[in-house]
Amino acid sequence: MPLVPVPSSQAVVGVVIGIGLAKGAKSVNYSVLGKISMGWVSTPVIAAIISFVSLFFIQKVFKIRFSCSVLISWLG
Repeated sequence: MPLVPVPSSQAVVGVVIGIGLAKGAKSVNYSVLGKISMGWVSTPVIAAIISFVSLFFIQKVFKIRFSCSVLISWLG
């Protein structure tokens, strides 16, 4: 199993779901579980869209073209 960093909120939700499943599958509120899962899936997608729009805006308004060499030189 790969060692991947997991946010504490995901760990807590996983523990709560695990305890609920241990008590019986009927004790898990699947509508809430679905909402949490949708949040985990939609957050990176929304962040990617915001990043794309922001980069597009910066490039058009300030007429700056970003490339890997420019970003590397900025980082040091």
